[in-house]
Formats: sequence, structure tokens, C-alpha cells
Amino acid sequence: MRQLCWSIVLLILPLLSLQAKNPSITELEPGVLVEGQLYPQGEGIRSYRFQLPVTISTLSIELFQAEADLDLILRPESSNEENPLEFRFESDEWNEKLRLCKTLENQMPAGRYVLDVRYAFSQAPRRNGRKQSSIYYQLKMDWVDGLQAEPLHFQEIQNITLDSENLHTRVFQIDPPPSIEGFRIDVLDTPGDVDLFLSRSHPAPEREGYQVISESLLGRESLLVFPDELQESSYFLTVMENTNQGRSIPVRLALFEGNAVPSEYPQPPILPEYPEGYEKIRLSTVQLISEAGIGSGCFVSSKGSIVTNAHVAFNSSSQIVDSLIVALSLSPYEEPVELFTAKVEQISRQDDLALLQITGDRWGRPLPSDYRFFYWPIDFSHSFHLGDPLQMFGFPWMGSGLSRSHFTITSGILSGGELTSDGMIWKTDAEISGGSSGGAVSDEQGKLLGFPTFVVSQDSAQLSYFVPVDRIPRDWRDFMDCE
Repeated sequence: MRQLCWSIVLLILPLLSLQAKNPSITELEPGVLVEGQLYPQGEGIRSYRFQLPVTISTLSIELFQAEADLDLILRPESSNEENPLEFRFESDEWNEKLRLCKTLENQMPAGRYVLDVRYAFSQAPRRNGRKQSSIYYQLKMDWVDGLQAEPLHFQEIQNITLDSENLHTRVFQIDPPPSIEGFRIDVLDTPGDVDLFLSRSHPAPEREGYQVISESLLGRESLLVFPDELQESSYFLTVMENTNQGRSIPVRLALFEGNAVPSEYPQPPILPEYPEGYEKIRLSTVQLISEAGIGSGCFVSSKGSIVTNAHVAFNSSSQIVDSLIVALSLSPYEEPVELFTAKVEQISRQDDLALLQITGDRWGRPLPSDYRFFYWPIDFSHSFHLGDPLQMFGFPWMGSGLSRSHFTITSGILSGGELTSDGMIWKTDAEISGGSSGGAVSDEQGKLLGFPTFVVSQDSAQLSYFVPVDRIPRDWRDFMDCE
């Protein structure tokens, strides 16, 4: 009997030791804040579990009040060497934040997940010079569930907000009436980069399940369902903003029957009558958005002719894009507003220049016959001298909210020039970055001298290159209001 007891004790001791090393795994519930502690002298890891439903569109897990640099590692409970799916968030931030979206991630299947909170360093952290024997933190998991979709009604314009409370994601249910012949969803106004994802019958279980996606560099996205695509079922619309997670983003969202542009949609604003100085320059310089990306451009006539770099008007296949959206900076400290559409009239590949023409408003409707634009005066006879002061105008991505960049001015001097087989190209130390291409280079009198084209960087130094206005083909000048 005594020998049997010792055998039982010997069997129990390893189990107790195993439990000590692997405390019970806590089950996470959406929206519930939990507290935890790690012990850096031990394994420095704590695990959690949760069930991810198939209807979840956005998942967020965030640390709060962490007393050291902790990491988050998320994986399916069934993950193995053959299925090594894993999401790791291991920045220098103490309070890591994990955000996953089914609209972006095809590899986020429903099922059981394990979350590890980990202290990855071999030495214990110190506070006030003393080693910490434990690390306190708070943890919260939350999600957006498509089964809790809000109703979106036809023939209405609704003001919504995307913020941290709703994980910058809203899901709506749309129930088309029986006799409808297609419908359209439009973002009429927003300072953010909003995308639209539409699924049929139920919330999409993964990205491939969305019937229509409107996901570009635009803020004012449009999504159309044509009559031959329409089915008698509910639709589920996911509205998401992924580039401005620290901001509350207002959105004007419209749902209308048919595919024609409703009369309720806003018209382009009336521009100031007599702008001067930098205000006039700002209203003469535009942001250009297309499938090719984002660039800048310059109005060169009151009727809406624009000159930009040719590479702004080419897509990834080196084909000219069908149309471009033209955004104007109505306020110097806010994002440009997408107001017009334009088409490519002329291209000069060797000069890397393109001539565009405004064809209508944001939704393609004709502009009033008396609508006029402010434009740059052009100095075709300018004589360049080394050391001349220059200014650059455009919409660079650098220092901005990603695609929704702001109107920016930089300055420098004429640093040099290079005579190429295609003509002269000039150099300046004035800074530009992606998105500046096709913007304006001017002198101190506000005359247009050229167009920023590319930049060469090494370490912290850079030189910007621009094409001068005298390389604009002469037959294009018929489209310009030259002064």
C-alpha cells in the first residue's frame, strides 16, 4: 500500500510542476478588459484563447498600462508546421496594438485562436533602478460582427463616424426593394481614405467573399451594383478606414436606387473671386488620383487645362489611364477635396509631361459653362542661374495621412543642371517626395518655371530634379492661358 502511495505521488508531482509552468489559459471575451502579470525570471509569457466567429470583419487586441515592452503573438489553436499561420506584433511600443481585417487578410479564418503576451528579453526590466519581479498589464480584445449590422436605407444620405470605438469599421445591411434596377453607394465627403466592401446574403467570411470592392487611394469612393448583378437577397456593406487610426473620421454615406448620379449629390464649390499670393497658388495646384497612384498637377488655363508629369498618367502596365480624379485644397490645413474628373489630352514621353483637361465634376457631370479655374502664369523665357531661389508646391505623402496628403511648400536654390539627350533637366535642394511629381516649381514672383519629376536620395541628403516649362511642346500652348 505504501509503495502504491509513493507511485501516485510520483505521478502527481510532474503534473503539478507542469501546471506551475503553464497556468490556466484565460478565455477572452470581446469588449472585456482583463488584467495580467508576467514573471520575467520564469517563462515571461501568458496565453489566452478565444473563438473567432465567421462573421467578424475586424479584430482588435490592445495592451494598456504595460510596465515593460511586451509583444503580442496570435495564431490559430490548430497551427502547426504545415499550417504556420501567425501574426506577430513586436515593435518598440510597450502597449502593442493588433488590428486585423478580413477585407485585407485572406488568412484570417474563423475558429479557435491562441494569443501570447510575451516579454522577450533575457534580463528583467528595471523601475527606478530596481529589477521588477513581475510586469503588470491590461488587455482588451474587441471585434466588429457583421451579424450586428445597422440598416442602411435607400434614397438617404447618412452621416456616420469611423473611430476607435467602432475600430474604424461599420457594417450595414441593405435590403433592396423587389422592383429596383441596380443601386449605388457613394462616399460624398470625408477627410479620410474610406473603402467599401459589399457582400451578398451574409457578411463575407473572407476577402474573396465580397461581390464588389471599391478600394483605392480616393476618399470619395463609389460602388455600383448593376441590374444584371442584382439578386433578391440582403446585402452587407463594410465601410472601413485603415490609414488614420488615431483620428475620428466623419463620413457622408449615400445609398440610392439606380446607377445614375442623383441630383442630391453636391456640386463643386464656388471658388474665391479674388485670391492672392499663396491662396491663389494653392487653388492653381491640384492633386491627381488614378489607378496609377497619386501625383500633383498645375492648372494652366481658366478652362481647366492641367500640366503634370507623364508618369502620373501611366498605370503599372505603362498604359495611359482612362481618367483621373482632381482634388483641390480648399483649406491650407485640411486634406484636398476630390471635386473633378479629367482625361489625358496629350502625352510627351521624352519630356515626361502630360496635358490633361477637366471633363466634369467628381461624378462626371458637366460643369457650368461659366465655371473658371485659377491657373499658373508661365515664364517660358526664364533664364536659370545657379543659386537662384526656388519654391516647390504639391501634395507629397511625406508627413501626411498617407494617401490624403496636404498641400505643401518647400524652398531651396537652383543647385545645377544636366543636359540630357531629351533636353535640360534642373536640380534643386528643395525637398520633394512621392506625390510631388507634376507639381509646381516657381520663382519668387510666383511664375511657373517647371515641374518636380524625381528625387535622388542618399542617407539624409537628397537632390530634386525638375523639368523646365520650355520643354512643354509648342502645340500644347493653344490649351493654355499664357501670360
